[in-house]
Amino acid sequence: MVVLALRRLTQTAAVLAVACVLAFAMAKNAGDPVAQMLGNSATTQDQADLRHKLGLDRPAAEQMWRYASSMATGDFGTSYQYGRPVLALVAERIPATAELSIVAGVLSLLIALPLGMCAAEKPDTFAARAGMAFASIGVSLPTFMLGTLAVIFLAGRWRLFPSFGRGEVIDLGFWSTGLLTASGWRSIVLPACTLALFQAATIAKIVRAEALAAYAAPHIVAARARGLPEAVVRRHVARTITVPVATVTAVQFGTIVAYAIVTESVFQWPGLGSLLIGAVRSADVPVLAAYVVLAAGFFTAMSFVVDVLQIRLDPRVRDAAETMP
Repeated sequence: MVVLALRRLTQTAAVLAVACVLAFAMAKNAGDPVAQMLGNSATTQDQADLRHKLGLDRPAAEQMWRYASSMATGDFGTSYQYGRPVLALVAERIPATAELSIVAGVLSLLIALPLGMCAAEKPDTFAARAGMAFASIGVSLPTFMLGTLAVIFLAGRWRLFPSFGRGEVIDLGFWSTGLLTASGWRSIVLPACTLALFQAATIAKIVRAEALAAYAAPHIVAARARGLPEAVVRRHVARTITVPVATVTAVQFGTIVAYAIVTESVFQWPGLGSLLIGAVRSADVPVLAAYVVLAAGFFTAMSFVVDVLQIRLDPRVRDAAETMP
């Protein structure tokens, strides 16, 4: 376990270094932040002064070194658009994105697990086929289309839920949450359901495939032949598919965070996604670079979580990890 952790830390450092270089290169070609900040009425001298103040007139290698050195100490620079430290902006937006992702993740599991297990246990029933048809539709429809339809009908025409915003938010000092207010829950329903549908459809298909393979295993077939209650058989099947389903779920949570960008833009959710889109429009290089690096770090952390889950849940993987040099 210690060897795995050290190896993962080394890989994480390498991934973050590469992400830092790529983020800087992409951000440098995203546009001219000086023109965005000053507008068309600025003189050439005004642009030159601001470019010098921001350090954009220095060689690219020097800019890259200064940026990487600052990032290594936790300083992601100052936003060109807001004039505030990037880390402070990110910290303000993380609660909104985290709550949306967690609610969507829990909702996707509540839909996917029973749906996949039911489709595997009784694959020839109408309910199983209808559930898999629903899963196929959920996988096929783009997230932005689902969100737009939800805004048009559920929020616009029928006025069941708010179409934008986070609702009333309570500041707890270290965290801001809308989950403690009624308007906050009403506001999160549409974006969370939109974000959860694609993930639920994907996980349901994987659960069904793994459960079908488990039901066809010799020990499960023998257990059914001996007349064991279906609840006992189902428990054995659930135990068998725990490792692959937990692994896929951890990976899918990273995907939920990625898809949150699209969902947040549709519902004007004040999270990291809206911050990123605003940074792209204004060529806010520090915010763009920080987002890419933080996203790379998050996905690397989720990969480590997947490895730990496999070691903890599967004795075969645990034995292999213990024998690693």
